[in-house]
Amino acid sequence: MEAESYSAQTGTQTETTTDTGGGQSVGFITPGDTLAYDLDFGAASPASVTTRLASGASSGTIQYRLDSTTGPIIASVPVTSTGGWQTWTSTTTNLTGAATGVHRLYLTFTGTAGADFVNLNWLQFNAGGGLPNAYSVRQAESFSSQSGTQTETTTDTGGGQSVGFITPGDWLGYTNVDFGTPTAASVTTRLASGASSGTIQYRLDSTTGPIIASVPVTSTGGWQTWTTNTTNLTGAATGVHTVFLTFTGTAGADFVNLNWFQFNR
Repeated sequence: MEAESYSAQTGTQTETTTDTGGGQSVGFITPGDTLAYDLDFGAASPASVTTRLASGASSGTIQYRLDSTTGPIIASVPVTSTGGWQTWTSTTTNLTGAATGVHRLYLTFTGTAGADFVNLNWLQFNAGGGLPNAYSVRQAESFSSQSGTQTETTTDTGGGQSVGFITPGDWLGYTNVDFGTPTAASVTTRLASGASSGTIQYRLDSTTGPIIASVPVTSTGGWQTWTTNTTNLTGAATGVHTVFLTFTGTAGADFVNLNWFQFNR
């Protein structure tokens, strides 16, 4: 589905693309804009969606919704800079909700108000098993085990719960995280911080296991002021593991809240 073949839109513009195949893309997309497409998913829900995107600046999120701009979210695609507005990459994201039959599909956009953050060339829904589950958005509160943390209601996009009151020495554990092969390349962390700085460490199989990513945390301006941080992995992650998030910083000082994370190829 070419991005410019929308049935309705608000706030966007089309422009010539230098991506493979040429033609038009949809650009100048800011949070609050929308795109709508009339689609028939048939009887079997797709497993994932591939988004062809480029970004030259701010980060944000593309949300795939059914039937309205506030309808059920079936996929959330984090966006960070690809290096330019015509530097294109394809991101495949597992669906987090079922899509069958005929719907008007809406793409909504969240991020820094008034800031262009993504261009879109095309999107494609995919049948089959989708990607291993490491590459789906994993809610922070879906931990299998934890020490020292608490959940709380979040005002972040999508609502629900986040994990807060995190201090150095706390940890979160998530079982049966399947990276498949080849190894993951990066991890995207949705976080907020109102005070002290510290580090989130992603580890494999134990709280002292190999560190595959270290995410520095500084104040975002408030405990519910959310930002998305994508960090390259520094160690290999393939196959099935328990992933532990451990935290370092000033002892006894709360320093970060977490809403979700997602590994990326």
